[in-house]
Amino acid sequence: MSSDDGNFVSRLIHHYDAGRVNRSSMSKIFDAEGFSEEYKSEILGRKPSILMGGKFELFGFLIILSAWLIILGIWFFTFLVDFDEPTNIFWFIFAVVVIFILMHHFSSRKNEKILEIQLIFAFMIFINSFFFTSELWEGNRGGSGSTFSGIANAGLSLIVVLGYHFMAQKYELNFSKILVGLGYFLPFFGLIWYNLGREETFVFHAMLILVILGIHALIFSNFHNTYQSWYSRIQTFLIHLNLCWVLWMLPFILIDYFDSDYARFLAIISILIFYTGFSIFTANKSSELSKANGSYLVMIPYSLTLSLLPGMASLFFFGEILDILDEDNFSIAFIPPMLFIYGLAAYHAQSNPLSIKLDKGEWGKRWFNRTLLALLIIYMIVFLIILLEEYVFYVFIPAGLIIAGTVVAKVTK
Repeated sequence: MSSDDGNFVSRLIHHYDAGRVNRSSMSKIFDAEGFSEEYKSEILGRKPSILMGGKFELFGFLIILSAWLIILGIWFFTFLVDFDEPTNIFWFIFAVVVIFILMHHFSSRKNEKILEIQLIFAFMIFINSFFFTSELWEGNRGGSGSTFSGIANAGLSLIVVLGYHFMAQKYELNFSKILVGLGYFLPFFGLIWYNLGREETFVFHAMLILVILGIHALIFSNFHNTYQSWYSRIQTFLIHLNLCWVLWMLPFILIDYFDSDYARFLAIISILIFYTGFSIFTANKSSELSKANGSYLVMIPYSLTLSLLPGMASLFFFGEILDILDEDNFSIAFIPPMLFIYGLAAYHAQSNPLSIKLDKGEWGKRWFNRTLLALLIIYMIVFLIILLEEYVFYVFIPAGLIIAGTVVAKVTK
């Protein structure tokens, strides 16, 4: 490489670090100049200083603020003129902005910042229209109209969120990546509303499961470049968090489909098997984060979300036995969950998770291991309280003193 080429690359990287050149453009330049994939990944994996300087957040938040001020102004205007259906105005504005976005998308002269402003503005208007259009939020009513409204609610929000996701990925719109990661709340909220608000809910149960599976597939597809940039990783984590709050409710929504405790046990075990396999797939997935075990961080919210399921499965399985024993040995139902959590921790640590000292560079695996051990300790505390009842103080007080003494000894060394 000549000195001129080296100076060009240095200046280019300087502009990228300052946030003046986006990642997509840098990637194309590196490809055209013939740089290696390793060097390209090293440079493009950096966080541009625009984020550190606060300009990135300020840009996005100012657009959101301006959108909401305009929205509030329109609401008060409709109150002043006594307009019957204010949401019709918002849907009209949303449609106009979407048309401009499509025109900008297919135009040969694109300004990515203007495009992002249009997208944020359209998304804010959609959120307002989505929640305040009463036809999209019919409650526990019979008839095809309510079912149609539920499908329209979920379908419309999914189309908007996926479309926004596509535009944010295609044009490397960093603020939009984070905003749309939060936006996956919308279709899930609508589906949960119709799952809890109606008696005839089979269609919405099926839709909820399909959407959950579909978004899992999306996260690991080419449509979503999970590890393309730091912002993409934040977006991915936010999508996982939206999945987690829905997963916490899923067993309680579906449990009424099963009449016997054994059928409920098998249903919950199926969920556990699926997400245990998912955790193994996530942990072993080849990615830019693999060296630091960063993919383990994705598994932490799932572990916390699904932490009740081993206990529920065990109670359903031992339900009839506990009835026969008149619940005198209720504590035995907590032994299988503890063994399951310990086994999962041991699998990922490839050793005894209570004694292993993981390398500090493997921070993802370290925190995942700590999360599982914390869940194991909580199950153990509940187990001891149920087993020993008021006599549990014989265990808790000495254990507390031993732990405190150990900490003090470590600190004073």
